[in-house]
Amino acid sequence: MGCQQSACQIKPGDVYDEKSIGALPQSSPLEVEIESEKSKSEALNIKRPERFEIPAGRKLFRPATSDSAYSETSVDSGMGSADTSLLFKPLPTSNEEFSIDTSLAKSNTQVVSMCAKKLNIKEYPEGRPDGKPCSMYWHSQVHNDMKSFIKSSDSKVNKFPGMTDLARKIALTQAIRSMRELFPQEYNFYPQSWILPSQYNNFRNYSSRNPNKWFIVKPDEGAQGIGIYLINHPEQLHSIKERLLVQEYLDEPYLLPDKLKFDFRVYAVIKSINPLSIYVAREGMARFCTEKYQKPTQGNFTHLYSHLTNYSLNKSNNAYIHSSNLKDQLTGSKRLLSTVFHQMESNGLRTRKLWHDVKLIIVKTVLAMVPEIMLNYEHYFSDVTGPQCFQIMGFDIIVDKNGDPLLLEVNSAPSLVIDHHLSDETTPVRSIVDEMIKVPLVRDTILLVLNQLNVTEKESNLDKLNNNCEDDINVQKKRRKPHLSEVSSQKISVILQGRYFYGVQLLERHISKNPTN
Repeated sequence: MGCQQSACQIKPGDVYDEKSIGALPQSSPLEVEIESEKSKSEALNIKRPERFEIPAGRKLFRPATSDSAYSETSVDSGMGSADTSLLFKPLPTSNEEFSIDTSLAKSNTQVVSMCAKKLNIKEYPEGRPDGKPCSMYWHSQVHNDMKSFIKSSDSKVNKFPGMTDLARKIALTQAIRSMRELFPQEYNFYPQSWILPSQYNNFRNYSSRNPNKWFIVKPDEGAQGIGIYLINHPEQLHSIKERLLVQEYLDEPYLLPDKLKFDFRVYAVIKSINPLSIYVAREGMARFCTEKYQKPTQGNFTHLYSHLTNYSLNKSNNAYIHSSNLKDQLTGSKRLLSTVFHQMESNGLRTRKLWHDVKLIIVKTVLAMVPEIMLNYEHYFSDVTGPQCFQIMGFDIIVDKNGDPLLLEVNSAPSLVIDHHLSDETTPVRSIVDEMIKVPLVRDTILLVLNQLNVTEKESNLDKLNNNCEDDINVQKKRRKPHLSEVSSQKISVILQGRYFYGVQLLERHISKNPTN
């Protein structure tokens, strides 16, 4: 099978770690390669800067962090007594070789500073006083004056210009819809959606033809569940004047025996856009509602504790379960992705295929966003050679009753806070689940973009740990491998005309339901 203008090869690998005691699949690379005859970018008369990507290179080792899904017979292992410094091996360099500016990191500062210190990277929390460029700049958000204080094209910055706008609900919907028009079978992982007010009539007509359907209404710039509600009829809309996204509501999600609705936050790192290079974190988060799920009806559709998984909403419910140690999170309102995969396996679901499909969703979603990301970068740095950008993204995934994943949203700035408030009135408490996910995520992201991930793995001294350690945390540290797994690291050439892909064809139009075939 082939196509004239482009070629794409998707090679699903063995995605299960036979040696691990848990259920989180191994992440062998899914190679995604798209080559076109000729880019039409010259016709757009775009002044391109010098290469802004991090060159494609070595593949990472097969990752295996957090490779245990904790069973009820696991040793009670609170994080409080564990030495988290054993997660780290300092970079085999002097302090002056690598440096990081965290003056604009804000809420990210705690975890980034922790990782920089343990990796022997010089941190400048107030900016570098000598004016020299840092190896890396870590920002909490995109800054419009980025090019005024990042002067070196060798510097790395953790934000792509314009990514905040591109990941908003309406822009994301438009990007995926454009790709779905070209490749309907490949982009069927996103719920049916309408953009209001412009598509109000279309939505009203669809609703009248499907009177039993329920819909979820989301403000375009909303976050943390604010302003989200369910409706069964257009007349229930609070307003049709503001920009809203209305999506068909999945009323039959996959449920565990506890009957609590949940979704996944899966973290990915876009290392570069040209060539496209994406890494997915092996460990993620499962977020649970705090009331048992029932299909929406006119009597319960306002019971948001059973319909919305947002932590910011559910933390105020007395039924919210905080996990003070890893054993607690077996039934907690926040759980490790590996734990829930283990629970799903025990419930009869094949998580190997699920993880394969989740990774494909991430790759295809980023592909839909690539044209705008590239154009934004070139526009922003049209008069200078810009830095090398990378970004941690959060992909919110829900699983239907058949075990098939659907994309709900993309978060361009997922929270990296490792403590949390149990209610609006309390002081922050340590979150074992957040810490187990986000510390390795940030650590390996720093190493990845500095091209040091394999270096520290080869020279790791984790075998010096006390062989008599008894808790699960230290057992994991002893066999620690990179937290990030490469799912796409090949040249990508896209044909750009205005905003959209043209001429991009996928060779495998129907991806096998069995990823081992």
